[in-house]
Amino acid sequence: MTLVLYDKMRYAIAKCASVDEAAGIRNQANKLEAYARIRDDKESQRQFGEIRLRACVRIGEISRELDKAEFKPGKGACLPTGGKTGKTKEQQLKQAGISTSTASRYEELVGETVEIGMQAAQNAQEGNPLSVGSPPLSPEERRKQQLEEIARLRAEWRGWR
Repeated sequence: MTLVLYDKMRYAIAKCASVDEAAGIRNQANKLEAYARIRDDKESQRQFGEIRLRACVRIGEISRELDKAEFKPGKGACLPTGGKTGKTKEQQLKQAGISTSTASRYEELVGETVEIGMQAAQNAQEGNPLSVGSPPLSPEERRKQQLEEIARLRAEWRGWR
């Protein structure tokens, strides 16, 4: 399975993370302006959040459609009889690298997609693109939250490699 645009985006982001483009700028004022532009790029943050939310919702939709294991008295869990893959929902999620608790949370998103999307867009406009459904944060709290989210995403990204 090839996701051409997504793979190109990941490559470009990895390149940006490893190369400090602004470091080559000699004029300090221009360098400061470049760093501020990178820091304040809310549109890219919003777009990435949108991609991530869409992926979470699709995982929830697909997870809901997977056949669950049937439980029979005295026999325990049996493979679904009507499934195309011959695997239980838990087995398919595990193969995809998704825990059942994560899939369950994403399934809950499916019905709330519109409300969450609207809240996320509003938060992005207010300068807090990483939270949904939370009260406004102070700049220090927002920075702490952003650093925690970055650390979590990096850990998750390392798991994908």
